[in-house]
Amino acid sequence: IFLLGHSEGTLIASLLSIENPDTNGQILITPFLSSIEKTIERQMQSTLAELKQLPGIKGFMVRIFLTVGGNQLTKQRRIMERVKRSRTDTIKVKKTVVNAKWLREHMEIDPAKIHSQVKVATLSIGGEKDMQCLPEDSENIAELIKAPVDAHLLTDLTHILRPDEKPASTFRYTELAREPVDARICELVATWIKQKQSGTEIST
Repeated sequence: IFLLGHSEGTLIASLLSIENPDTNGQILITPFLSSIEKTIERQMQSTLAELKQLPGIKGFMVRIFLTVGGNQLTKQRRIMERVKRSRTDTIKVKKTVVNAKWLREHMEIDPAKIHSQVKVATLSIGGEKDMQCLPEDSENIAELIKAPVDAHLLTDLTHILRPDEKPASTFRYTELAREPVDARICELVATWIKQKQSGTEIST
C-alpha cells in the first residue's frame, strides 16, 4: 500500500500513514510546512504582486481598483479573524460565501507537527515555480520525517503539476492546465514504487 497526496492531500496522506503503520510508503507532491493562514496570506501577496505588474489598460484599471479598494492584505486578515470567531459552517463577506468551518479546522493544523510523526518511507516532490507552497518545503520535510526521504525539486514545475518555462504566474494556470501532467512526476513515482517493492534504494 502506497499513499499519494498533492498539496492539501499531502497532509491527508501523512495522517493516514501515521494511523496505518503497515503502509509501505507515501508520495508527497508539493507538500507544505507553513500553517494554512500563512500560506493563504503568502498566496495573496503573490497575487497582488502579479496584478500590479499587469501590462496595458487592464493593468492600469486593476491598479486603480487596488488603490481605491484599500489594503487587500489588511482586509484578508480581518476576514480570517472573523472566521476564527465564527461558529457556523459558512460566513458571508459581502456577497461571497466563505467556508468558515473548513478554514477553522485547517487553521488548527500544524503541518510540521503532522509530518514529524511519519515513520514510513517517503518520496517528496516539489516544484521550482510553485506559487502556492514553498518549493524548499519539499526538501525541508526530510528533516522531520522519521524514515528515509527521497526529495526532488523539479525545475519549472508549477503547483498544478505542469512545467512552465516562462516566469512563474498563476495567470497562466488555465493555459497550462490544458497540457498533460509533467512526465517527470510519473517517472519518479513509478520508479520509486518499483524500487521500494523490490527492496532497492532509489538513485537521487
